[in-house]
Amino acid sequence: MVAAQDTVDILVGWHIDSSQKDKVIEYTATALTGFQDFWSADLSFSVTLLGQFLEDMEAYVEVGCGLHD
Repeated sequence: MVAAQDTVDILVGWHIDSSQKDKVIEYTATALTGFQDFWSADLSFSVTLLGQFLEDMEAYVEVGCGLHD
């Protein structure tokens, strides 16, 4: 299960990286969708990853809006 978690973590990173080419983002979206059974089977990992994603998005918004010192 750890290998799958590492793979998903890498795919999410590539998917949200704005410097990636559109083809890479499309591919990672398709790949992540294909992990539907994994998301359901390991809800703890899914929730943890979602929490990390939300923290990253909050930091991005703060920096983008000039709210971060």
